[in-house]
Amino acid sequence: MMNESDYIEQLQTMRSGQPKVSTEMLSLIETALISCPQSTKLWCIRGDLIQLSDLDAGYTLNDVLESYKQAAASDPDCAEAYESIGYYYDAVMNDPHMAQPAFRKALSLNAGVDTYFGLARVLAELNHADGALNLIAPDNCPYCDDPKIKELAEEIRSGTWSTEDDQ
Repeated sequence: MMNESDYIEQLQTMRSGQPKVSTEMLSLIETALISCPQSTKLWCIRGDLIQLSDLDAGYTLNDVLESYKQAAASDPDCAEAYESIGYYYDAVMNDPHMAQPAFRKALSLNAGVDTYFGLARVLAELNHADGALNLIAPDNCPYCDDPKIKELAEEIRSGTWSTEDDQ
């Protein structure tokens, strides 16, 4: 019988170099979750795989969100789950208002560079450029030297994220 680590390793091997998510990967993640229903990592992987799959695979975008919510329910201290919820709302649903609290929760759980990036981007989208720049400033962001954080800061400073109403 496979354990959580075995499933994760097999899914990573299957995904490596593959541009599309296969039905075999989706089937394996469902099997993995039957064996390991409390695995936050597997729930997050499920959300990611569904998001990257063709929707004719029998899933909906709501299944993506429900996967991330299940990860958060399994472990309320799982920063990855909240970060994924934030990116789902921002990038998939184009709803930065809903993304912001998820990113803030992930940040409170000591998430990494992607959470700082996501929250700063959301703040900029909401026309809070000063708040975004403050978040990723050297005194506040341990990842301020990361190239993508630097690039985002430059985009915010140059007005790339400003809406026409803001200009």
